[in-house]
Amino acid sequence: MLWSRAKYSVTTLSIVSFLESFIFPIPPDLLLVPICISNQKKAFYFSFLATIFSVLGGIVGYLIGAFFSDVFLNSLSWIFDEKSLEVIFDSILQWGILIVLVSGFSPIPYKIFTVASGITGLAFIPFLIASFVGRGTRFFLVGFIISRGGSNLEQRLRKYAEILGWTGVLLLLVYLCRSYLQFL
Repeated sequence: MLWSRAKYSVTTLSIVSFLESFIFPIPPDLLLVPICISNQKKAFYFSFLATIFSVLGGIVGYLIGAFFSDVFLNSLSWIFDEKSLEVIFDSILQWGILIVLVSGFSPIPYKIFTVASGITGLAFIPFLIASFVGRGTRFFLVGFIISRGGSNLEQRLRKYAEILGWTGVLLLLVYLCRSYLQFL
């Protein structure tokens, strides 16, 4: 919570939102929540920034897929086997913008579907609209919940912050170990 009041916290949120959409593993929600809690009156502004920069990052992911798919696919061989990539591409081909919308809102890694959308040649404008709707809904929902949470939200969060933090670290380690074991 102290960090969320730092001078460059909003800039950091914007950068993380941008990078997370095509390469960075940490979701912007981890920064958005404390920043919104620290200044609940600006929660929708912070949600707006997270949405805009996330969609801009999604555009970069789309372009990576469209123009650098060989490099991208080779660099992911340690995380995804060929069958997993087929499932991702088949999902894009079958569900189109719906899968982009769902991945933008849900915990499904949005970055995978931004790049896969470029690889499969999903139409750009529908991709862009689905990205705005999915990411906007996700981040504005966070802003709405926090703006309605009241002044004691920070105290309630502090009560569980350590448990939530260590749970997040544990989940990240499990994910990294699983990815590493697949590589072997």
